[in-house]
Amino acid sequence: MSVKPKCIHLANNSKMYRNKFVPDYARMITTFAEGSEHDFIYIGDKYGIGKGHEYKIFRNSIFDVIRFLLMLKSYDKVIFHTLPTSYFILILPFLFKFSKLERLYLVLWGGEIHFKQDIPFKSKVMSYFSTLFLKSMNGFITYIDDDYNLAKKISNNSIVKYINVGSFYPSNIVIGTDLRIMRSERSIETLNVMIGASALKRNAHELIIDRLSNLNHNHKSVKYYIPLSYGDLDYASFVEAYAIDKLGESNVEVIKRFIEPEEYKNFLSKIDIAIFGHTGQQAMGNILNLLSLGTNIYLNRQSTSSEYLEGLGFEIFDYENISFGTHQLKNNVTLANLLFSFDATIKKQNVFYSTTS
Repeated sequence: MSVKPKCIHLANNSKMYRNKFVPDYARMITTFAEGSEHDFIYIGDKYGIGKGHEYKIFRNSIFDVIRFLLMLKSYDKVIFHTLPTSYFILILPFLFKFSKLERLYLVLWGGEIHFKQDIPFKSKVMSYFSTLFLKSMNGFITYIDDDYNLAKKISNNSIVKYINVGSFYPSNIVIGTDLRIMRSERSIETLNVMIGASALKRNAHELIIDRLSNLNHNHKSVKYYIPLSYGDLDYASFVEAYAIDKLGESNVEVIKRFIEPEEYKNFLSKIDIAIFGHTGQQAMGNILNLLSLGTNIYLNRQSTSSEYLEGLGFEIFDYENISFGTHQLKNNVTLANLLFSFDATIKKQNVFYSTTS
């Protein structure tokens, strides 16, 4: 083993499914890492990765799976940023078993463990291999206890470690004071409402739109923003048409393009009310940043996100009782900046990466 621990990260990226989190994370950890070294591999292509860190591009092929495995002996920690693509997920669990590799870690994004049971046969096959992959891991990286416990249960992995290294991705690190000032200075003639964070069915867009439609038939002075740049394109088209029909074309703005992180944070600073209907974990970067701005957040009480945040002391509203009234939530602002700041996050990560255990 090296004196200074070496870590390798594997992530997916392509023009069709651009990675929104890892490139920014790679630039952050490469710049601020203390006592560890980091290399990055993306499966797919280099579209949208940008500059600021060194990386390699691997194809989704059997050859590159073997190539990747042979590299791992040189590293102290192997970090998978969610589940890898098909050949990697089909082959690696068996190779891990025979090679007896240790120190394998998976960052839980939510989709690996929160999924519907009524899925097509092909998806069930991939789900089986996903479970084998989860079982190969030595640690799950998340700050949500319930997600760790669910992943542990699904994979029947009784010895897997719970790794809490804070916000982890830059998108989950809270915005801070500057944008709160911008928010307080803007006009409040129009109430800005955000619905969901992606074009995935578990966002429950249809249900939320119905509730909003019943709440205010005229929708005067209300603007609805619906981010649909990521996920199922057919579902995105359905949601757009449904929202326009129920809420009015002039009141609805659908966000179809990928927005760069800084621009997206500026967008979040303008939101007064945000409504998320998912179960499990999703959109935590959005939610944490919105909490740090004092935004009124409505969540599904059945979601691990809601349970986790309320357990920390945040005031969260129930999406079954949506209201256009807004509340001052100074405690949310203080708490978000205390728990999910850059300093708190990078300190935890440096402790994790700088040890070889």
